[in-house]
Amino acid sequence: RRRPRGPPPPPPPSTAGPRAARAARMPGVRAPVGGEYQEDSIEEMERRFESQYAVIEKESLLGEGTYGKVYKAKVVRTGVDVAMKKMKLDNEEEGVPSTAIREIALLKELSHENVVKLLDVFCSTKKLILVFEFVENDLKKYMRGLGRQLHPPVVKSF
Repeated sequence: RRRPRGPPPPPPPSTAGPRAARAARMPGVRAPVGGEYQEDSIEEMERRFESQYAVIEKESLLGEGTYGKVYKAKVVRTGVDVAMKKMKLDNEEEGVPSTAIREIALLKELSHENVVKLLDVFCSTKKLILVFEFVENDLKKYMRGLGRQLHPPVVKSF
């Protein structure tokens, strides 16, 4: 048998081109139905996002701040504990507070054993949800529980 000369034949046409692959990675965009892409509503994306997490202690908050509340939750699929920070966005004209944008940007870049890891973010017109790794203690609780001053090298490690 002889091999044909020249370039190999082009691959058969694919229904999943680069646009479909890119859309498959985008939240809220579903595969084409009848050749057209369908976009989920924000409410549908929010339901899908929140269905990934189960809030454990809704009555007893882990913390409360200027922009929202922090709840203990679990990742439904794995059972791993997380902290879910829910912030209401009251003024649609102003959008997400600049402090929240800075927090997200910094936490996405930081990777340190003493800085809580940001795992997931969801934003709609009405709320912003940040999902963090769950840690039992924070620096304030640690120092209070210690009952004495920390040595300078320990302070520097935080």
